[in-house]
Amino acid sequence: NLLYWLGPDRILFGSDYALWSPRWIIERFIAFELPPDIRDEFGVDLTLETKRKILGENAARLYGIDIAAQREKLRRDPIGQRLAAMAA
Repeated sequence: NLLYWLGPDRILFGSDYALWSPRWIIERFIAFELPPDIRDEFGVDLTLETKRKILGENAARLYGIDIAAQREKLRRDPIGQRLAAMAA
């Protein structure tokens, strides 16, 4: 169990699948729950905070990306505004 051995701050999401629109896989990962026997045996859980780290916050930290600054930049960007409106 990687979560047990590495901890939530050292795992990155990755896929060898061509993700043109990753929403479906992100939604499935967010909905995924560890089986109770795994949670009990290793004493770990995939909390929303842990899932956020795995899906991108850890990579942002690794590459020195300021998430808040990027969100603000996208909020002001016309394409980012259009994509946000489509996602809502």
